[in-house]
Amino acid sequence: MTVVILLVMMAGLGLFHHLSLGGLMKLLPAWVYEHRIKPLAIFAGMAIVHFIEIFALSLVVAALARLWWTDSFSPGFDGTAVDYLYLTASMFTTLGYADFSVEGPMRIIMAGISLLGFMTLTWSATFLYAMCSSAWHEIAEEKVNND
Repeated sequence: MTVVILLVMMAGLGLFHHLSLGGLMKLLPAWVYEHRIKPLAIFAGMAIVHFIEIFALSLVVAALARLWWTDSFSPGFDGTAVDYLYLTASMFTTLGYADFSVEGPMRIIMAGISLLGFMTLTWSATFLYAMCSSAWHEIAEEKVNND
C-alpha cells in the first residue's frame, strides 16, 4: 500500500512540476523577455510552484495520518496544519529536521517526500540554469555585436 501511495505521489508531483515549468514559460509576458528579467521571473514562479507542491503534499500526509495511520507521530506532534506543513517542507527540502518523530509506514512516505523534493528541486535548478544561461548568452552576444 505504501509503495502504491508513493508511486501515485511521484506521478502526480512529476506531472504537476512538468506542466508548471512549461506553464511558466507560456505565462511570462513579452516585456519580461525585453527587460531581461526572465530568470528572476522564472525564479519567482518556481518558488510559488514549490510552495504549492509542499502544501499539496502536506495535505496528502495529513489525510494519510488522519485516515489510515493515526499513530504515525510522536506526542510532540499536535496534528495542526502548521505541523503538517512544517514536517512536509522539512522533508521536501531534505533538511529532515523536526521536533517530533515519525513512526510506522509514514516513515516511508516521508522518506519518499525527501526524494521527490530533491528531484524536483534539482529539476528546477537545472531549468533555471538553462534559462539564465540563455539570457546571459543573449546579453553577451548583444554586447559583442554593439562593441
